[in-house]
Amino acid sequence: MDKMYEEYFKSVDKKFRCISEGFIEALKKETGILNPILETVKADRSLMLFIRENYINIYYNGGSIMKITENTEGERYTVEFDKNYLKEYEVVLPKYEISDNKDAAKATEWKKVLPEIKHAMALFINAGERTYQQLVCRENNRSKISNDTDYFIVDMEYCVPLKDKNPEIDMIAVKWSATSQDRKRQDDEGFKTVSLAFIEMKYGDKAIDGTAGLKVHLDDMIKIFDEDKLESIRNRAEFQLNTLNYLGLIDHKNPECKFRVILPALPEYIMLLANTASKKDVFKDAIKHYDNFAKKHFELKFFVASYAGYGLFEHCMLNAEDFKKIL
Repeated sequence: MDKMYEEYFKSVDKKFRCISEGFIEALKKETGILNPILETVKADRSLMLFIRENYINIYYNGGSIMKITENTEGERYTVEFDKNYLKEYEVVLPKYEISDNKDAAKATEWKKVLPEIKHAMALFINAGERTYQQLVCRENNRSKISNDTDYFIVDMEYCVPLKDKNPEIDMIAVKWSATSQDRKRQDDEGFKTVSLAFIEMKYGDKAIDGTAGLKVHLDDMIKIFDEDKLESIRNRAEFQLNTLNYLGLIDHKNPECKFRVILPALPEYIMLLANTASKKDVFKDAIKHYDNFAKKHFELKFFVASYAGYGLFEHCMLNAEDFKKIL
């Protein structure tokens, strides 16, 4: 492991270290037992890898195509795949343990079967909100424009345990302005400083109001702030960002750098409204709700597409007042 990253990973508090250094190296090293899977994800941009608590999820078309969990004994990993995706198409799957044991599968066996699994999932999944969430992640993390956008996505469908419910945040992001001055700046320890941000995606008119509408999400975010969950999210996001960067899963011109995620005084909560008709009354009602109850916690912003793309540029983020002017 690179010395800079080795020092960083050792410094991370264990409760925020999502996966072990051994797991990371099993993916990263050319001789690592999971390296064929990482190299497949890097080569196939329709796949996205995210880091969770003691496991990784690989997504395709918004669904989990592969979950890999580290076992506590030795270099053994368990693969999980939702067989409900195979209702329309039969695939013979390898064994669910990846290890050096002679009775276990090898990562190359799962690599070979991935195209068939993708086909089965494509027949099963109707393109919906999660499909387009993954598209947002891909455009900002792993595309030709990734170095030029101002946000990277470090997680999607992030569940926050609260006292009375467990709401999900569609995307956890970090904001790193793409200006040359900001990209060169670093702190005394050599870290690039980025800001924590949150993104809620709404696809189609039916997602705008009702039981999972804009006001409900605003109330959930207020509870997340009130129950002091931000520092935990920040710590985890920092580990996820640095690990994704170390694994080569974020495309930018300074891949050797390490990041420090900070909490701004008012973190951005971005509403990404995709393919919605102009529901002026619903939007105005949500903004009024924000002004009355949430303004002290976070800055509400609305993403206005950059010439119909999903690249998240800072100048496309309108605050609530500016957004009201175009309704």
